[in-house]
Amino acid sequence: MSGDLSQGSKNFEDKMHSLNDKVERAFDNSENQTSQNNKNGEDGGKNGIIGKRSSLESKSAILHTYRQDVQDLVKNRKISLVKAMAMQMDKNAKSGGGKRVVFEDYFSEDKDKKTAKFIILISILLLIMGGLALFVAYGIYQVRIQQVLQDKKNTLVDNNMFFVEHRARINVTDRLPREILSDLSRMLRRSQATLGSITQILPEWSVWSDETGNKITFTIDQAQLVKVLGLSLPDAFIRNLGEPDKYMLGMHMADRNTPFLLLTTRSYEYAFAGMLDWEKRAEYELSPFFNLGGSSSGKRVFEDLVVKNIDARAIRDEDRNLKLLYSFLDQNTILITNNIHTLIEVAERYKVRKASRDATVIAQ
Repeated sequence: MSGDLSQGSKNFEDKMHSLNDKVERAFDNSENQTSQNNKNGEDGGKNGIIGKRSSLESKSAILHTYRQDVQDLVKNRKISLVKAMAMQMDKNAKSGGGKRVVFEDYFSEDKDKKTAKFIILISILLLIMGGLALFVAYGIYQVRIQQVLQDKKNTLVDNNMFFVEHRARINVTDRLPREILSDLSRMLRRSQATLGSITQILPEWSVWSDETGNKITFTIDQAQLVKVLGLSLPDAFIRNLGEPDKYMLGMHMADRNTPFLLLTTRSYEYAFAGMLDWEKRAEYELSPFFNLGGSSSGKRVFEDLVVKNIDARAIRDEDRNLKLLYSFLDQNTILITNNIHTLIEVAERYKVRKASRDATVIAQ
């Protein structure tokens, strides 16, 4: 390697001497030409001298620049002498109209590398941004799925019965019926619902999952509700209850907060017979939620009642105040409450919802 470098240095010095000789010959030619021009007049002589000096300065500048360029390439840019000479030869070829040469290619390579790096950097940034966008989209999707599931849970009964303004929950897991009814009575007294609104109460049951070890809470069905409330309805009545989620336990803000229970059945005959059988126990079993006084003597007897073309059965106290009533809104739907205004409001909402559902079925 050192031998090649020494040989390259010697060749370079030879070329520099050769270039110097060419410059001196050009200078001599300029002097001869200047002497000839002096014979044509004083002005021509002056121009010749100026031309000679300009030519000499130009050649000297070329020589000086060439040497500096080569020295800079070898010393500072760590380029071998052979490559420096090749680069200068390519430069000369370009100035003479020949092939484009190494200097441009050298810097062009740097530019291409920078462009490639820039493209790679942009690609990485786009991939990162794309990944973040997918992550955010997935997060939003999961949130919406949870919202849909929660809304579905919240509207389990509402979707099958009618529209309500508010919802509340009560956990009935492993609790006694009277304890649950007492909690319902407290909810009734503390409710701040708006006038005319209906609040749906969702009775929930909690269990621990053996697989995940997490607590799972779900809304119970109407057969389970009848059981946890301790209602002694006949077995035939319970066996013929309607769809599990097609019921509603709630409160209506009329002239006062009024409780109601809406059940469905698949058999009007069994349901009607079961309600007649249950009349003598209904007042006690629904107290204290319905605030009925807990009479169990059977002295109060249900009687027929018609309210705005709605047939009902009701019991009254000694002052003829309404204490409890039930009505078949249709052959499959039973409403139990203790307020005529609640009977009218629930019946109207149920009628509107049923008409809307029937119209949807016909349209399909």
